[in-house]
Amino acid sequence: MNIINSIGLSVLFSLTTGCEDTMDTDGDPPIATFLLVQDDGAQCPSIAVSETAFAVFSSALSAADADVVGIAEARVIEECSGAGGTHVFSSRTVEGKRFWLGRHACWLDLPDEILDSGVIVGLGRQTAGLERGEEGWCMNYPGENSVFSTDLQTSAMAWFANEAEATRFLEAL
Repeated sequence: MNIINSIGLSVLFSLTTGCEDTMDTDGDPPIATFLLVQDDGAQCPSIAVSETAFAVFSSALSAADADVVGIAEARVIEECSGAGGTHVFSSRTVEGKRFWLGRHACWLDLPDEILDSGVIVGLGRQTAGLERGEEGWCMNYPGENSVFSTDLQTSAMAWFANEAEATRFLEAL
């Protein structure tokens, strides 16, 4: 009975994989609209070449430099501290994780000035601590009353046109 179940699952997996391949005509993962990265040693995140997103994510995951990856909505938030700063906060992933890039007194040179939200695939590392925004600095995810917080150290966010493209990118990893 176990052999039959195993064969059945193998056939089902093959059929599912075959169907997924027909939806992606060229077999390559979609290219991110843009890629925001937190370089080691740099205080502020920066925009990287979007075509490198798949290589950046694959390399970090295979080298164990990151252990959390997920899809979420992201919003660009300007803090209102006086000195200011640009932050990108995410909604919760299916697993309940949240991504955050940006710092006090850092401004992101976004490629599209009207870009304020979108679908991302985030990449990060689980931490033991909780990183939290400052009370009174407008560091809330839109629609939420509490100051933004996360237990991840985010290293990259790849932005996509829609959730379907983000899902294809994640599945290709």
